[in-house]
Amino acid sequence: MNFIKKLFTQSEESIVKEYLHCAQVVGDMESYSYVGVPVGYENWRNNLAIVTRKIRNLGYIPFNQDQRIKYGGYGQDIELRKRDG
Repeated sequence: MNFIKKLFTQSEESIVKEYLHCAQVVGDMESYSYVGVPVGYENWRNNLAIVTRKIRNLGYIPFNQDQRIKYGGYGQDIELRKRDG
């Protein structure tokens, strides 16, 4: 039973990495939104929504759209912060 639980649970580190990757890809796509909706955008947005819930449950403050665009579209380093308390 421990094996099954371990198989389906993610560490905090892997959730943070997944979130940062999704935020980077979606931010890059959003930075080109003036051209039109990129192929695969809806799938990445859905993935980001799922992993954003996980991030919130861990106590992190998710990026807003402007932060995602700066992070993914323009490569600006943005720190993923935890809520106070």
